[in-house]
Amino acid sequence: MALPRLPTVLLLLALVAGLSGTAGATKPTGPLQAPLPSWHLEDTWVYNVSASITIRDVEVSGRGVMTRTVAAHDAANGTWTIRNVSEVRGGGSYRGVPVSGILYDNTTVVLSASDLGWLSRDTLRTANYLVFGAVVKEQATTNITWAEPMGGYRFPFTVGMTWNGSTRENFTYQRQPDGAPYNWRGTAAWYTTVETQETLEVEGQQYETLRLRVDDEAEDTDNTYWLRWWAPHVGNHVKEQRLVEGETQVTATLLKYRYGANVLGLPRLIPDGEAEPQPEAPRTGVPAPGLIPLAGALGAAAALLAARRRTR
Repeated sequence: MALPRLPTVLLLLALVAGLSGTAGATKPTGPLQAPLPSWHLEDTWVYNVSASITIRDVEVSGRGVMTRTVAAHDAANGTWTIRNVSEVRGGGSYRGVPVSGILYDNTTVVLSASDLGWLSRDTLRTANYLVFGAVVKEQATTNITWAEPMGGYRFPFTVGMTWNGSTRENFTYQRQPDGAPYNWRGTAAWYTTVETQETLEVEGQQYETLRLRVDDEAEDTDNTYWLRWWAPHVGNHVKEQRLVEGETQVTATLLKYRYGANVLGLPRLIPDGEAEPQPEAPRTGVPAPGLIPLAGALGAAAALLAARRRTR
């Protein structure tokens, strides 16, 4: 079954994978080692997201904001639940036809507490876009589950370490309210290398990081991989990039963060009383011209693209 074409344009930029962790600002000395981070309920991180992608007959670019919050901890089952909310705008074309719009994502991710590998991801995506002068509003849901934690890290890790893994994956995409579901079942595989230690400046702040390269073995034919900068003293990625054939498609950078209200005596980069950026309710009017959605939440379109590739 072929995926819907125009909505696929609106999903192509939903490529940013899950960043989650806790934050701090103490610079360590000596070789870095990344322990398993400690998280707290309502820990929040805000990311700037930008992208520029050309895939076949689709050209899109845009910018947005993604807010990620620790929503729940299940100690009995050893999981964390992360809530991602994003609003992204941009401009582009599909087969030469200008398309503009705004994309809102609300995603829930369940992670393994032992290695931060993904166990499930559920996304509700709302798109308001303008094509041929007509305003279109669409919604779609994406559900992905993995038999074992997918893409986890081998804590504690340091420069030179490598690991790989694979797990069974179930993927379902459905346009709402009554679209026919698209289902795919297969194997997700990955190969991770801790490449180097790097001092990195992100959004005006400096971090000591370990740079990881994560290859999706199913995407070797187009040389697609992620670079992720993990700051051990932050307990989080502070930057991520998706690259294809050496060209950067998507970049996410940590803008600001805060600890949960139940944690005392720790730094807060989002001042008390200041609201985090949140997507507005979907607009009913015409989106601003020259805008096309770019998604924030951790990789639903990457799965869609993988599904398209596997069914070719």
